[in-house]
Parts: sequence; structure tokens; C-alpha cells
Amino acid sequence: MKKLFTFLAAFLVTLCVGAQTDLSKGKTWNFEVTSDTDWSNLTADTENWTINSTNDRATNKKAFTDAPVMANGVELEATEGLLVSGAEGKIRIDKNKRLNMNGKDLSITIPGLKKGQVVTVMARTASSSDFTRYLSATNLSETTGFESAHNADEVYENTGTVTADGDVVITTINGGLNIFSIEVTEVSSEQPESEGKTWNFEVTSDTDWSNLTADTENWTINSTNDRATNKKAFTDAPVMANGVELEATEGLLVSGAEGKIRIDKNKRLNMNGKDLSITIPGLKKGQVVTVMARTASSSDLTRYLSATNLSETTGFESAHNADEVYENSGTVTADGDVVITTIIGGLNIFSITITGASGSGEPEPEMTAEAYFWDFTTISSSDVDNLTADVTNWNKTEESPENNPYNRYTAQNAYTANPLVANNKELDLTKGLTFTAGAKKIRIDEGKRLNLNGKDIVITTPVLKKGQKVKVIAISSNSSEYEDRFLTASNLENTTGFGAGADEFMEYVNTGVVASNGKVSFTSSGGINIISIEVLGDYTLTIGDAGWATYVAPVGLDFSDADFTAYKVSEVKATSVILYPVTEAATGDAVVVKGTAGTYELSVKEDAAAITGNLLIAAVEPYAVNGNQYVLAKPEGKDVGFYRVDNTGTIPAGKGFLENVPGNVNSLSINDDTNAINEVEQTVADGVYYNLQGQRVARPERGLYIVNGHKVVVK
Repeated sequence: MKKLFTFLAAFLVTLCVGAQTDLSKGKTWNFEVTSDTDWSNLTADTENWTINSTNDRATNKKAFTDAPVMANGVELEATEGLLVSGAEGKIRIDKNKRLNMNGKDLSITIPGLKKGQVVTVMARTASSSDFTRYLSATNLSETTGFESAHNADEVYENTGTVTADGDVVITTINGGLNIFSIEVTEVSSEQPESEGKTWNFEVTSDTDWSNLTADTENWTINSTNDRATNKKAFTDAPVMANGVELEATEGLLVSGAEGKIRIDKNKRLNMNGKDLSITIPGLKKGQVVTVMARTASSSDLTRYLSATNLSETTGFESAHNADEVYENSGTVTADGDVVITTIIGGLNIFSITITGASGSGEPEPEMTAEAYFWDFTTISSSDVDNLTADVTNWNKTEESPENNPYNRYTAQNAYTANPLVANNKELDLTKGLTFTAGAKKIRIDEGKRLNLNGKDIVITTPVLKKGQKVKVIAISSNSSEYEDRFLTASNLENTTGFGAGADEFMEYVNTGVVASNGKVSFTSSGGINIISIEVLGDYTLTIGDAGWATYVAPVGLDFSDADFTAYKVSEVKATSVILYPVTEAATGDAVVVKGTAGTYELSVKEDAAAITGNLLIAAVEPYAVNGNQYVLAKPEGKDVGFYRVDNTGTIPAGKGFLENVPGNVNSLSINDDTNAINEVEQTVADGVYYNLQGQRVARPERGLYIVNGHKVVVK
């Protein structure tokens, strides 16, 4: 575990396999030419491809789900940088002729495009008798060719302009099509990447209001208060009205259910509920984001905004007075998107401002390794309510095996790389995951598991970072058939469990390490129950100039080789606290840390033991104070210690605190000469090893010990 220093360096961010193509310079994929290397790899990979030597056609044996086209362990040159989705037998490569998408609802994703680039796809229906087939596209405007069918003998052009920074997804509709080429033009030189911008929601243009009032299919207008309310949900999509992106929100992507996005003319953007989001795409490291906001309720003062990919934040993660328009600001941590989300309830957004990146040198496009944990043995009450209410899309039955009844919810419709949704809301249970499965193939057994009811059902994660550890706990759904029921995984290496069933009917663990930046997919070989999916992230801890901090372990952690010291609070005396060193912490444990100011990488230890006898309380979520709490602080002119807080505000999530301290004092000091290590040191001067609990150790293993009054690390 080493201290993490910031540095500037240019390096390539990989996507799945190979380097992600920089599409800002434009690119053409010509499927009428197949390289010798590609064909050699296709013919050699008999596990994943079938070769018809009569017509030189390669057909996939395994499904793709938003994945690069691979053969013989290598991404094909012909499709390099593209992501494809299609079941077994649906992706065909006709040598030196075309890419044949053999069916409907198959997709090609062109990732990471810039607003204003032009996409051109040359295609033709794959049937001489069915002329109803065509291509659709997301994130394109000013389109021609898309959404309309053409003659069977006609190779026709589909074109469009990228609406907002992000991916473009091309999908086959009604049946198979032949794709001959895809071309993306270079980003216009008139489109600077790091310029500032302001979205002012207190002004509504005549054009926007005209389009909103005309679009009665998608917007409801309340003429009394000049409010436009969405009739259909948005999911990471631009705000459109009358077929045109609104000027007020141009370039932003919004997520919110029906009735949750409101535009109050010449006043504000009203995000009418919790967990609604605005994505600002394609920002540069060092740019500053400022959001002016106010709670939308005069009585609920707990609402606030959260933000991803921002550091040095102010305003975010804390609530404010109802009559106060307040500033939320932060600095972009790494090149990429920033997502602003409403927490607890609705908020009014008055403006969003982006200032240009400061400093010099190449930005460091470092990807953040987000941690995820999907636990299918628990389910939220809101999920249960939505599943129960959505009788069109989910069928609820009561199962009663061996007098252990539970509710089962069965998806009535097929999914193709989509999230699980009930009552027009994405389920909390599977939020962030997408699924590909036929109708009635996905079952949610309430409070027990996620049941994949058949083979070739695919679960796909969000984009993960190379090196992240993944763990899936599963069990066959049939007590007598378990050896041939298992999961396979894409984009994982050093795997255990995947690709093989259990030796007996029992839960078993599948693990792996993400091979390259990108999504990971799990595919069922037969009916199987998923108990949980866990992805470990990068974990860091920051110590400020005072040299002290509190921290709540998000996972099991190992401090034994850290460049700082971690403590529990073992005792509270009249005016001071006693700190006792610890070498590990389990998930949810709070610790006090001491070290040189800076940011440190943390080492994960999945089986870390929970800290016992710890008086430090963990704020796992924002904790409302009432005047009985003490937080670690260094007021001006005073020493570091635990100081009583007043009866307003919250303690941020991820921090430790003390509560209900005897004696009703205003502060508690930290004295190095009273910490537990020194107490042990006073009694140890005999060459014998003692652990940090003062117990004699005959055969010391790796860890921190006391020998002759000094700390010693055994490696």
C-alpha cells in the first residue's frame, strides 16, 4: 500500500480489448474487406465461430452483449472499437462482402462520439422478399435513411448528426440487414473540448416554449403557472420537444420518470423527486462545475444534490434552508461525465455553469473504479410496490416450498440489453445492470434470489476498470441438475468457478479480475439462481493538513502495511479519548487515522475481522445531529480533538463520530502519550513479540507487533 501521488501523464484508456479508437479524428469500418489476420483468427477459433467454407461465412456460436467482436482471443480488425449485441447465430461475417446482422433487435454501438460528428451507415435488407426491415439509431438528429425501409436490391445510405457527446447505437428493426460500412466524420475544429458553458434555466426561449406547447404527446402544459411536465420517462437522454432538443438544456442528458421533469417558464428546471439525474457529458479534468439550486419543498429541508467525478466540492451532499438558493461546486476529477442527482426529494435547478480547465499539460484520463454490490437476498419496499403494481409486465405468484412461502415476480416481456423496470421505474435491486433474456425468463424471488430461468440469459455490469475484482455467488435452480448449470463470463481473467458447475447442490463462488476497461457479462448455461454480485473498487483515504481524519471502511481493509496509523477509540476519559491501533477493519467499521497530509491507496482484505470495543460510531449515511455528537476537528488556534457539534446539520457519510459522551464536556483531546501502543510499550522490554492487544505471540506472522517497546512490522 503506497501513498497515491498525483502526476500528469498521457496514456491510452483501453476498452474491453485493445485500445479504444479515438473517434474524434473520424473513422471508417469497411466490411467489404476481410483481412487475412481476421479470417485466420475466425477459422482457428472453433469454440466461438462456425465456418461455412462453401460461402466463406463465419457465424458466432456464443452471444455478444455490448461486447467487441473477438476471435481466437483477439478483437477483429474489421470491427475494432465497435460493440455488438446479438444471440448465438445472429452475427455473421461474410468474407470480403459484408457484416450480416441476422435478425431483428441486433445492435452495433459506436462509443464515445462527439456532438456534431456525422455517422453514415451503408446497408441493405438481407431478404429479397421482406422490405419492411430497416435500421434505427439513438443519439442522432437530422437523420436520413434511418427508420425507413428500402428495396431489397438497394444498398442505401443512413446518416445522422450526433446529438450529444456519447454513444450511438444502431439497431436492426423487423429482421436482418447487411451492413457494408460505417463512417464517422472528424470532430469539427470549431468545437473546443474544454470551453466553458452556462445553462440558465431562469430564461425560456420562445422557440423552446413553442415546441413544448406543440408537443402534446410528450408534454403537459399547465397554462395557469406556465409549467411543462414530461409525459414520458427520460433515461440518460436529451430533453426533446416537438422532435427538437431544447435550447435551455442542449448538451445535457436527463433521467426521470413520467411527471418528474418540469420546466417552469422563465423560472427554473424543477426535478420533481429523488434519484433524478442530470448528466454533463465529456468534461475535462480541472474544469469547475457550479450548480445553483434550492429545495422544492418549504417543509422538507433534508434534500440535497450529489455529484459524481467531482472533488474539492462545496454545497453537494448537504441540505440548506428552503428559502435559500445555494451554490454547489466542484472540480472535475478525471476526463468524463459528471452526474448530478437529487437526494431524498425534489429540487429546483436555476443554472449550471462549467468553467474552462485550468493549468497546463496533458490531462490524466484516469478511470475511477466504482464499487458495486447487488444483494438479491433483500429487496426494497418500493421495488415490491412497483413489481406488484405493474401487472402488465410482471406476474406475481406465491410459492410455498416446504412451508417457506415467498412471492415470485416473473418478467412477462423479453429484455435486450435493458435494465429491469417495473411501474416505469428501474428496480433498486438491479440498478446499473442490464439484462438480455426471453419472455418469462427472469424471476425475482422476493428476499431470496434472482432466478435466471434458462440458458443464454445475460447480465451485464456497468463499465468496470481493469484489475477490479468481481465475485458472483450462485446456485443451480434444480437440486438434481447442478454439474451442467453454471455461469460464463466475458472480460474476466484469473477466474475461478466460471464455466463449471458445482460438485454438489450448494451455493458456490465465481471470481475473476476485470481484464480491460469495459463491461463484464455473465451468461447462464441453464437455470441458475444468483445470490449476489460484488465488484470491489479503488479505495482511497485522504488526510488533511491537520494530520488526522476519521474514515468508515466501505469494505474489509488491511492497514498493516499502510503509511499511516489507524486507531479505534477504546475509551473516553473525562476530557480525552484513548486511541488503540488496529491493523484491519471490516465493512462499516469507523477508525481514526493519523499520518502525513495526502491521499492514500487502501488494501482490500475481504475477510477482515470486525473491530471490537470501538466507541467510534460510523456514519454510513448522512447522520442528523442533535447536539450530543462529537466530531474530529481542528478549530483555529486549538489542537486536534473531538468537538461537540451544535444541533443543526448532518455528519457526512463516511465519517466517524462520538455520541452521548459522559460529563457533557465541549471537547475531548487526543494525547499521543495516552494511546494504547504507548501503554503497551511501558511494559514490554524483554525481546518478546506482543500483538496490539498486549498478548504475547510465540510465532509472529505478517503484521504489526511491539518488541522492546517499539513498533515492528513483520512481513
